[in-house]
Amino acid sequence: MRTNVSSRATWFLKFAFPVIWTAIIALGAVPMFTDSARGHGPKLPAALTLGVVWLVGTAILFVFSGSLMRVQYRDGHLYASNFRREIEILPADIAAITQNIWVNVRPITIQLRTPTVLGRRIRFIPQSRVIFRFWVEDPIVSELRAFAQGAPAVR
Repeated sequence: MRTNVSSRATWFLKFAFPVIWTAIIALGAVPMFTDSARGHGPKLPAALTLGVVWLVGTAILFVFSGSLMRVQYRDGHLYASNFRREIEILPADIAAITQNIWVNVRPITIQLRTPTVLGRRIRFIPQSRVIFRFWVEDPIVSELRAFAQGAPAVR
C-alpha cells in the first residue's frame, strides 16, 4: 500500500511556484527599469529596490523549493524522491528528524547518516492539517522517529 507522507502540493511548490513568482515580480520590475531608462520620472530607486528584492527572494525561493522532495511509505518501507530519482530510506540510515514549526508550511528534514544520490538531507512538506497548537510538531514526526528506531511503519 502506498501512502504519501509529503504534501500533494510538493510538485507545484518545487517546480511551478518559483517560476510563477519570478515571472510576476519580473513583470513589475522590467517596466520600472525601462521607464527609468527613457527618462519618465524618478523610478530608478524603486526599480533598484524591487530588483534587489526580486533577486534575493528568487535565490532564497529556489534554494528552499529546489530541495523539496516527495516522501512515501510503501509496504512498510520509506522512500524519498526528487521527481527524477528515488531512494529507499532504511531506519538505520536516519540520524535525526526535525521540523521547523515557525514556517507556515512546517517543513520536515530527515538527516541521513551517509550521503545518497539525493544528498544527506531529505526535506519535505507534510500533508496539511488543521493546527491549533502551532508550537507542537506534527504527528508524522513521531511516526518517522518510531520508524527510525525500527518500529514498523504506522501508515
